[in-house]
Amino acid sequence: MKKIKLLMLTFVMFMMIGITNVKAADLEAIADTVAPNDTISMNAIAPTKPEEMDFYTNGYFVELNEDYKDQNIHVLLSDCDATFTTCDLVVVEQGLEDPLPIETFTRLVTVDWKPTNLSIKTKINGYINKLMDIQGMGEWGPNRYYFDITDMSLINYYLSANTKDLDNTVVNQTIGYSETLRNMFSGANMTYAIDFRAGTSYLPFSTSAFGGLLFNYGGVTYGFADQVGIKFIEAIYVPSDTVLSDAALIAAANTRIKEYLPNSNITITAGDALDTFLNENDMPLDFSQLIDTAKTTDKSYLVNFGSFSVPFVIVADSSKMTNPEFATNDLNTDVTISSEETSIPLDTVVSVSELDEEGEIYQELLRLIGADKMISYDLRLFSKAKNNNITKLDNGKFLVRIPVPSEFEGKTLIVYYVNTKNEKEAYEVTVKDGYASFETDHFSIYNLTEKVGEANPQTYDGITTYFILGIVSLISLSGASWYLRKRFN
Repeated sequence: MKKIKLLMLTFVMFMMIGITNVKAADLEAIADTVAPNDTISMNAIAPTKPEEMDFYTNGYFVELNEDYKDQNIHVLLSDCDATFTTCDLVVVEQGLEDPLPIETFTRLVTVDWKPTNLSIKTKINGYINKLMDIQGMGEWGPNRYYFDITDMSLINYYLSANTKDLDNTVVNQTIGYSETLRNMFSGANMTYAIDFRAGTSYLPFSTSAFGGLLFNYGGVTYGFADQVGIKFIEAIYVPSDTVLSDAALIAAANTRIKEYLPNSNITITAGDALDTFLNENDMPLDFSQLIDTAKTTDKSYLVNFGSFSVPFVIVADSSKMTNPEFATNDLNTDVTISSEETSIPLDTVVSVSELDEEGEIYQELLRLIGADKMISYDLRLFSKAKNNNITKLDNGKFLVRIPVPSEFEGKTLIVYYVNTKNEKEAYEVTVKDGYASFETDHFSIYNLTEKVGEANPQTYDGITTYFILGIVSLISLSGASWYLRKRFN
């Protein structure tokens, strides 16, 4: 048996020698692939400090090095200049037993960063500073901060994602479901990625992950906040006066879900005792760190989403009941889309493209609508959890709010949509506080223009206007009467 093992070990070592005996020319060929024309393109704006460089490039090189893992090749950037636009690209062959460099190839390359939209950068910096103020600073840097996902937000996530399996990609889809995050960042249409330092796997009542939180807009990274993570708290909150029994808690939770998601088929049944759940160290989970244990029973409750079930606790605490609504705002155009329809995935964000007035599509729409001037937006909604566009609602409406351009101020406005038959469909507009609002159930290109001949509906009370007009009319009549008396007497 020892001879067989020795023979197998010799064979494995022989094979490994074949794999790791990489020539310098091979490393140079890898450099050519990684940096064609000696340039590496990054989907981020140029960093201003080394820690930004680390977070902006880490995900790129982690994924890249996975591609060369079988060859024991490691690729990295080093010795960058002060602007991080010129760096050494280093391609290293590492040893198998001891991961020390065996062969190294270095080449000077240019790092191509995305152009910076200063308006977007300023807004995102404001959000990052707001988060950092809440985090505070500890002895070793920012204090760790978790965005929690709980109650109806977590129900919305599981229903939208249709899975409870987690990996790095899926975890990055979940953070948009945190109501705390959405409120803190005003529903801005940013997307987020965590440069993971710990966590990611699903563990009942203990799912969490943290690292550097990257802020992205339009697919470009604009900033990061360190020591930020997400935490699942599988709790459904019900009215405080609910009796603490299985039947009463389940009935109250079912009522809440039906009120929030009336068309869902979610069901709830009694589950395992709380003392059977373990943390990541295989120790009994301390539920007092998650909820007020005096406001529930000693049981979990299985929430069935159809193809899978998730254990929750049901807690009688009205103060923590939430009914999150969908809203998303574009940082660039300030277009906002919202809806009371709660089946919309809460991570859905709007992308807004303003049509070029010199472009063919705009000119054709202008002709079909018969307008002299208009502003045209191509509106799209995308959910990471569903990995799909949200194009139409079966129930409910979207409320679209568009800033009124200066050339349309004081004008009577209307929105037109041109359908596939080249027919224009009109959407009545309400103007308030400098925004034009209209309702729709689907998304495409919408065109805001002047409406001729009718007054725009306003939200203020028109009594004052009528009162003023009445006084003016009365004065006019009195003046006319006085003039006639003087004229004919």
